[in-house]
Amino acid sequence: MKNLYKYLFFLVLGITIYILLNGKNKFSVGIPEYLLTIEDDSINIVPSYYSDDQESWAMNDHGSLSSSNPVIKVDEKKYYVYGDDSVDGKNDALSNYETYIESRQSMAGGGAAAAAAAGGGAAAAAGGAAAAAAAGVLIPGSLPLSIQIHEFALFVHYQLTKDPNFTFYVQPRPHMRLILNKIYGEPLTRHHRYEPGELENIRKISGNELYNKDGLKIPFEEIFKRYKGIVPELYQFKIVDNSYKNKYGFQLLYKRENTDNILAFYDIVRKYFCKLDRHHKIDDYIRTLKTKYPGQNWGDYGKQLALDDNLNIPDVLNFLKDKIDEVNDKKALRILVQQYVDLFSKEIINDVRHCGTGSELDLDGTYMIVKLKDPELGFVYYNTEMVVSICNFELDIPAQYHIDIMRNPSDLIDHKFRKIFTREKYDAIIGLNAERGMFTDKRMF
Repeated sequence: MKNLYKYLFFLVLGITIYILLNGKNKFSVGIPEYLLTIEDDSINIVPSYYSDDQESWAMNDHGSLSSSNPVIKVDEKKYYVYGDDSVDGKNDALSNYETYIESRQSMAGGGAAAAAAAGGGAAAAAGGAAAAAAAGVLIPGSLPLSIQIHEFALFVHYQLTKDPNFTFYVQPRPHMRLILNKIYGEPLTRHHRYEPGELENIRKISGNELYNKDGLKIPFEEIFKRYKGIVPELYQFKIVDNSYKNKYGFQLLYKRENTDNILAFYDIVRKYFCKLDRHHKIDDYIRTLKTKYPGQNWGDYGKQLALDDNLNIPDVLNFLKDKIDEVNDKKALRILVQQYVDLFSKEIINDVRHCGTGSELDLDGTYMIVKLKDPELGFVYYNTEMVVSICNFELDIPAQYHIDIMRNPSDLIDHKFRKIFTREKYDAIIGLNAERGMFTDKRMF
């Protein structure tokens, strides 16, 4: 027995030493991410994390770097690349980068084989990307995740029917409309008043009359042309019961067969991000918050706050950000962060949270589109990057109608905090969020 304890002691000690010697990024063993930069036709690869690049997170919307999404382009001379350290991280990252460039050149209609480690590689990369843009070719791996998730459902429809003659109907919020316009451009993203026949098709696939009768209508055939009539590997799938799933984590889930997981997902969203729902009077909430800071010069944060009229949530978020920067006391910090999360959820995430709806809206529609972080772990909240709550289509009707796209709120707020706070303050917030009470849930987001 004594020898067993001695063996266990040295086993634990050995594992601990290995993690300390090899661990990076909060003790995850190995470094699967690299920053690839190009200068004077030379390629340089160093360990780095895309999630730590606050400026790039602010400017792009490409989801997480992973084996299924191995390259994130920042600009023509800067790429984040996944590299498997179990083989040879740098060489694997370089191989992933070369494959990425080759695919873009072939989609653009030619060009020499992509980049070796130096000599002409940078020029080939820049030329391939420029040619692809000039040709109007879409490269699925370089698209924002919010475009990929819609396109996956559209390509499922096409692969099941082999008929590209159907229309994608969507009524996006302003930010999503900007993304759609950036990717597809005019006239595909022009706003339309839906025709009676189109409204009837939407009613047939959704079972409901549209309240707002205008929005975008994008012919899938026009999207398909951007791919030269080829189905990208990213959007291929296998049929699982009445759902459609692929190895990259995209899933088109038939709601009747996934009820429990869908309800569990939105129950977590409501638990943490619906403390201010549609019934709350935000002006009253902000006025109450203001009373807790007597002597504060509210004019520093906008005229409306000073006049106590037509109060704006973004002004209050700026105030809370400054207060969070100032405090070190854990109790005070927790209160401020919770207030920030509550108001951010109300302002930015808003109605796609399904606050106060119970299961009624959660299970509305025929399908739900999800993008998982790890396809092997299945559809649960913390393994989900993004969802489109409702995707309606039937194979004999030339229409798809999507409603309510939402990035995982915990990830969204985490990325926001990475962007606006120092690393020290961000770590303090994450530490608070990770605390667990014996009988209470202390998580804030």
